[in-house]
Amino acid sequence: RHSINLTLDYRFDEGSLYNGPRTTRKIKGTDQVKTINWLENSGFNLIIFGGSGTPYTKSSRIYGLVAGSRQIQGSINGARLPWQFRIDARVDKDFKLKSSKGKGEDKYLNVYLRINNLLNSMNIMGVYSATGNPDDDGFLAAAEYQNYINSQLDPQSFRDLYSIRINSPYNYSLPRMIRIGVSFNF
Repeated sequence: RHSINLTLDYRFDEGSLYNGPRTTRKIKGTDQVKTINWLENSGFNLIIFGGSGTPYTKSSRIYGLVAGSRQIQGSINGARLPWQFRIDARVDKDFKLKSSKGKGEDKYLNVYLRINNLLNSMNIMGVYSATGNPDDDGFLAAAEYQNYINSQLDPQSFRDLYSIRINSPYNYSLPRMIRIGVSFNF
């Protein structure tokens, strides 16, 4: 129902329009002064995403991967996942390339560092409908399935393997990812 996106972007220009940190030093053996504009043609960017959780259909009965049947509780898509929040960041710098012909449009080599999910937020993307929990479908703790579980060849092994199977990484958003890249702009 709700989606909030905020983009913050700050860029440093080049030449006389540059307004960032600079260092001035005298060139050895001459009266000339060299100025270094440290952040010329660079910038940073933050993208902030937020939103209310997506709908899912709640179940009134616990059912598992191997036994049980689903019974809808309430209306279809009547329950909602929790809110989600994520920040992505990017820092980049353009390097001007000299043209071999001398004239024409400027060409740039852009080097960047991009971090998706900067805060490493574990947003819940999916839940089990009977429990509303992303890690547990309730099957192993349900009284009606204890006989089924105990009738297995090795009940403890069954419990361990079942727990591994339902602990799906797809029920959470992707973790922090860091990317370093280069792009050529012409």
